[in-house]
Amino acid sequence: MTKSHFIRKNDEIANKSTTKILFTFTLAFPALILLGWLGIFYIDNLVNLIMYCLIGTISTISPFILRKIGVNSQFLKYYTIAMAGVAIGILNLSGQIDIYIALILPIAMSCIYFDKKLTIMASFFQCLIIAITNYPKLTSDPIYADDPFGHYVADTIGLILEVIILSAIFIWIANRTRNILNDLSKTEEQSLLYIDKLQGVMNSSKNASETLSTSVKQLLQSIEQATASNENINQNADSASLGCEQNLQYIENTNTTVANISDALESISSKTQKLSEISQNTSAATEENEKIINQAISYMEEIELSTNQNKIIINSLSSRSEEIGRIIEIITAITEQTNLLALNAAIESARAGEHGKGFAVVSDEIRKLAEKSSTAVKDISNLISQIQEDTTKAVNSIDQSSSTIKSGIDLVKNVGESFKKLKNLQETSSKEIREITMSSNQSSKYGHEIVQVISNTKSITSKSLEQIKSIASDTSVQASVMQEILSSFNIIYNTADDLLNLSKSVTL
Repeated sequence: MTKSHFIRKNDEIANKSTTKILFTFTLAFPALILLGWLGIFYIDNLVNLIMYCLIGTISTISPFILRKIGVNSQFLKYYTIAMAGVAIGILNLSGQIDIYIALILPIAMSCIYFDKKLTIMASFFQCLIIAITNYPKLTSDPIYADDPFGHYVADTIGLILEVIILSAIFIWIANRTRNILNDLSKTEEQSLLYIDKLQGVMNSSKNASETLSTSVKQLLQSIEQATASNENINQNADSASLGCEQNLQYIENTNTTVANISDALESISSKTQKLSEISQNTSAATEENEKIINQAISYMEEIELSTNQNKIIINSLSSRSEEIGRIIEIITAITEQTNLLALNAAIESARAGEHGKGFAVVSDEIRKLAEKSSTAVKDISNLISQIQEDTTKAVNSIDQSSSTIKSGIDLVKNVGESFKKLKNLQETSSKEIREITMSSNQSSKYGHEIVQVISNTKSITSKSLEQIKSIASDTSVQASVMQEILSSFNIIYNTADDLLNLSKSVTL
């Protein structure tokens, strides 16, 4: 079984005391030299005394030095008692100095340790020291010159018996004290066990207090953060509630606006449908007009062709009239010659008298015919001139009509091209209108869906507003509860802190 803490502590204290005693005992050696030198003590050999004192000084100082450098206490106590015996032995060698009582000093010092083994060792060692140191002392003394060895034996045995008797007493005292110390040691061990348990409890309590203090501190921080978060949540809930109310108002306004837009889209879809029908009718009318214009262009081209043919015929007629005019001119010349011949015939018939009357009648008839022919030729010439003038006018009129017809044809063709473009535009417009109609129908459908979505959003927003108000109310209640919990944990924290301080203040 290992030594108790109490005995180990006693060994350390005893080592400290015995080494100090020996260190103080060192003064005896220079005092011995001084007294011997002064002649107070009889010293037959001062040099030997000085040598003995040096050995004694080493024996008294070395234990103190070993203790200072931290030598093992178990070794140090045996070494100290042994050196005490050596120091006493050195003094015993000093001739005329009797130190009988001092001989038991190592044994007495061993009793301080309450160690039976150490006291027995000190007794045997001291007996050995006495036996060794007495011999040179007694054999060199002139008083015992007659029988030095006999005196040595008698004196040594007497001293050893005294030492043995005193050692027995010291051993009994040491053993008795050791038993008491063992009982105390057992009590100490039990106390230490209880103290260890109590220390464990205290350490556990301290650790628990520290853990509780740390946990409560962290929990307090968490509660403070949660309280701050609840306040923020409450503020945010109020802001969200206000925002939801505003959103609800915006949604109602938007719902009204979208409903109006949906109605407008339905109206646009209806009007677009009508516009599509009108566009389709317009496109059909445009196609019909295009057909009519194409027919008009065909008729105008036929009129132009007929006019050109009439122009050719009239030009041919004009040429024939000119030829007739030339023939009339020839006939007119012939008539004039005939009239002249008739006049000459009349003149000749008049010259002929009766014989020329018949010829005169003939010439007169010829003259009349010539005059009638001349008159007819003039009338024909006038008619031909009139015909030529009318022909010229007809040609000019036909030319003008032909130009007008050509312009009309170009104009009708341009109108036809315009109608083609208009037809294309009508087709494009009809296509766009159909797409617009489809988009309007789709937009109207989407408008109804948007109205439904906004209505659902309004319902959800209303529910969210109620929930946010409920959250704000619950958060306010939770904030009050958190404040109460915070107050309770402050009390727990203060209690844990007090318990921790109490645990730290208790030392065993």
